[in-house]
Amino acid sequence: MRPHQPAHQGLDGTRRPDHQGNGIFARPEQIAEIGKRHPELGRLRLVVTRSGETDVMTPKAEGTSPGEALKYGLTATLRAVTKLGGQVDLVGAGTLPNDGKVIADER
Repeated sequence: MRPHQPAHQGLDGTRRPDHQGNGIFARPEQIAEIGKRHPELGRLRLVVTRSGETDVMTPKAEGTSPGEALKYGLTATLRAVTKLGGQVDLVGAGTLPNDGKVIADER
């Protein structure tokens, strides 16, 4: 007879930096790849929020000269790297917190 083990015991200490939501699966390496393809950007952060019954992904990027061309290019790169779409939000330099998070789940 085996001793009783709680079902969650095997999960202790296995937090992963990935984010998986309804149809959204993103990894920090993918966000880093987007940064490599756009060296004109500062910090990048993928923010996941909830709208009704759906998860919404909003990539936020710091840029010194935000414009429609940069926003369009970043959207195309996002789709190419992550296979996901999203409304890109370009913000001013120094706007995103420097806390080491690449993916922020704000649901």
